[in-house]
Amino acid sequence: MIRHFKSKELLFLETMHLTLDDEPLLDVPLERLGERLAELLLDLGGSARGVFLALVHGSNEPHIHDRLRDTHEHLFVEPLRRRLSGPDAGIRARMAAAVAGGLLYALWVAGDQGLLRMDRAELVSRYGTLLQDVLTPRTS
Repeated sequence: MIRHFKSKELLFLETMHLTLDDEPLLDVPLERLGERLAELLLDLGGSARGVFLALVHGSNEPHIHDRLRDTHEHLFVEPLRRRLSGPDAGIRARMAAAVAGGLLYALWVAGDQGLLRMDRAELVSRYGTLLQDVLTPRTS
């Protein structure tokens, strides 16, 4: 098998695909997008968790790092960017994607017990507010 894929890393990459159904992000009003994204993140699990952890743990390998960057871009940044408008929409989408990735890191990599023990509705509400503040900042 290694002869066909040239390296263990390339074989690994062929099997690692993280997807997120972004349809729920399109069906919610913009003012609820942060909360909906928080819900989607908390609903991820199983194979998505395994793929995320494998990509993070293998990210020192150049091909895996590239896959992780592409996954971040296509899974988080692009769907959010499509929902936003304004001159800084791209930056807001990237910042929200970083906040979303931070939640997955805290839950799945660091195993933050404080967050893991939180009531799901409260975590969705609080994290949703963080995301919403990045996605649709208040104008002064």
